Amino acid sequence: MSDAKQTLSFNDASNLALRLQKANKYVEAENIYKQLLNVQPNHPKLSLQLSRLYRETNKPQEACHILERLAETYPKNETIIAELALCSYQAGEKEAAFLYVKELSTLNPPLVVAKRIILNACNFRKKNNFEDNERTFHEIALPVFKALLKKEDYAHALELEALIYESFIKQKECEEHYEKTFSALLSEYQAVRPKIARDISHTSVPTQPKIGFIIQSTSWLAHIEVMYGVLESIQKISPEKRPFIPIIYVLAADPLESFQQIFNKIGIEVRFIKPQLAQHEQNSPLQHLKQLRKDILKNNVTACAWVSTLTMMTYAFMMRVAPVQIYWSMKFKPKCFQSLWDGGVSFHSLFEKYKILNDQEWRVAPWMMVDPIDRQKIPEAQKIREKYRQYDLILGTIAREEKINNEDYMNAICTLLKNNLNTVFLWTGREELSVIRERFVQEGVSDRCVFIGWIDSRLYAHVFDIYLDTFPACGGLTTVQSMATGTPVVTYQTDLSVLGNFAYNAYIGNEGTPQDQAELKEIFGENLLMTAGSTEEYINMAQQLIDSKELRDTSGKAVEVFSEKYLFNGERTSTKHAQHFLEIIEETLSKQEATTAM
Repeated sequence: MSDAKQTLSFNDASNLALRLQKANKYVEAENIYKQLLNVQPNHPKLSLQLSRLYRETNKPQEACHILERLAETYPKNETIIAELALCSYQAGEKEAAFLYVKELSTLNPPLVVAKRIILNACNFRKKNNFEDNERTFHEIALPVFKALLKKEDYAHALELEALIYESFIKQKECEEHYEKTFSALLSEYQAVRPKIARDISHTSVPTQPKIGFIIQSTSWLAHIEVMYGVLESIQKISPEKRPFIPIIYVLAADPLESFQQIFNKIGIEVRFIKPQLAQHEQNSPLQHLKQLRKDILKNNVTACAWVSTLTMMTYAFMMRVAPVQIYWSMKFKPKCFQSLWDGGVSFHSLFEKYKILNDQEWRVAPWMMVDPIDRQKIPEAQKIREKYRQYDLILGTIAREEKINNEDYMNAICTLLKNNLNTVFLWTGREELSVIRERFVQEGVSDRCVFIGWIDSRLYAHVFDIYLDTFPACGGLTTVQSMATGTPVVTYQTDLSVLGNFAYNAYIGNEGTPQDQAELKEIFGENLLMTAGSTEEYINMAQQLIDSKELRDTSGKAVEVFSEKYLFNGERTSTKHAQHFLEIIEETLSKQEATTAM
């Protein structure tokens, strides 16, 4: 360096050090930085570059020392505070990191989102401790969200909403948490609603309206499977008699030919929004929504049906992306959103047309699913079962890891495993959450708890002896697949449970005709419907199945018969949905026309 120092100017030497750093030649770069800082101590640019070098080489304490000294000279510098937050977190000083991010959020709210400081310095991720994430949400994320909306920086606000949804809202799968968190976000949105809103001229009710079904991605999850089942049944009607023309809108995903072909084969157009945008706009949720609105209006789409996932719907519906806006819920129903849509439709009854859910009236219809099982997978399933032949019974569930990570559900699983040493429990997820694994270790059952990852649910539906549905956020698609194979299912008495929702209410006489109720009594008898009202009852029901092969066989046969008769009836389900969609369209457009005439 001494030779380089003699031949290079200060700026040239600084640039050389930066190039060496980028080339991962850290020792040479560090030597140059130190010698230059001997010449100009506390030089801001060089100090920052050296602190980043220390962060890159896992020396956060040295980085913090440099940055703290620099902050004394530049106390409100956003870049320095951001670096301090990142280095403090890396050094294990989580509280200091949190406070730096909190300070930064008051100085430059967009920077907290754009540079992912909230992720990397607060660990605002789904796998983090819930209490820590809750604090981050209330003390940093929500104030930043409010500030972004106030600045009319809707692009970053939507990015932050998506992050909040993935990192915090999905962390706890229950109606109360969704309601509470989305209510807080909606409250901030309401303040800027007049600025977001756009007019859409009303139209008369068309004979065969176009309905755009809006989904976030092409991942073939339960809500896509169910949507496909309903729309496939609609498409079986002759074209001139179809109640509406469906179009699938994919908001944020790149075009996927296999996905598109599935819907094209039944005559449904799939329109991807992302490739319609310029390259620099393709990762912007705000631009996705603006382009969605343009495309809907250009193609004379009368109504949109927002399918299941709630993120970004608030902004979209406040902006009004279509003349008629419908929310098609397949899971939670936060009542805070009711003022945003023109109508809500959900899968929540075999026999009723309307139902009070979460203190609000919903239009309801039966479940629908196409080809729930694949019997060709049975030989492969048998091979999997062979791996666990040392156990008498294979217990299991197929669900996202955040559904499994529930205190009461984990208590039930651990209790059953400790009481039945001859059983093994298979569980799934996109990732193996350490908090779940640690809980199994603490309870002394980890050797009989096998994480099988993100698997083929049609295959594993044939693997389990007993399906232990998650609660309070119960399964949908995967539960039905197990039912269809004749596997006994233990679940909960809740509107979020397939059996609790579609079977239990009529079984106990709360809905349906006397004949409907009698048919369910005939299927389930006195003790074959395993819908628990408490964690203790859930454990008891599962234990009864574990103890009795005869009960497993008869209960499994009952849920198989029930699913075949009631859950795979495409004509009944599609007819009810079409009726709901068309009634909402007619009512909404009639109101708009009457308002315009006044």
